[in-house]
Amino acid sequence: MRLRPPPARRAFTLVEVLIALAILAIGLVALLQLHVLSLRAADRAARQDQAVRLAADKLAECLGKPKLEGAAGVAGDDEPAAGMEWRVTTRDVNSADLDGLELSGLIRVVVDVSWTDGPREKKVSLATYVLNR
Repeated sequence: MRLRPPPARRAFTLVEVLIALAILAIGLVALLQLHVLSLRAADRAARQDQAVRLAADKLAECLGKPKLEGAAGVAGDDEPAAGMEWRVTTRDVNSADLDGLELSGLIRVVVDVSWTDGPREKKVSLATYVLNR
């Protein structure tokens, strides 16, 4: 009776396993970097949204007062836009600026909100025109 050799087993070699792990590690590092970038972008978008909301609030406050006047300040720690600086400026509009329109007593109201994002300063501006009351 003739003995048959046991069937050959196919397995991965140590080199193949190490190469597969290296490829997996490189892919995971790239995915982690993309995740960090997306978190930073989401944070920047949230801060810009807070700035726009602060500017809209300050514009509404200014327009709600009986007399239009400039103001400035910094958002408090209890506000979502904490630390953001804001400035309201008003300026009479000359009829020469209106391309021949005959409007008098028009005032331009601008709200600027600025904040720092790392080494850079960011800024959002909202403007509107109202008739002098």
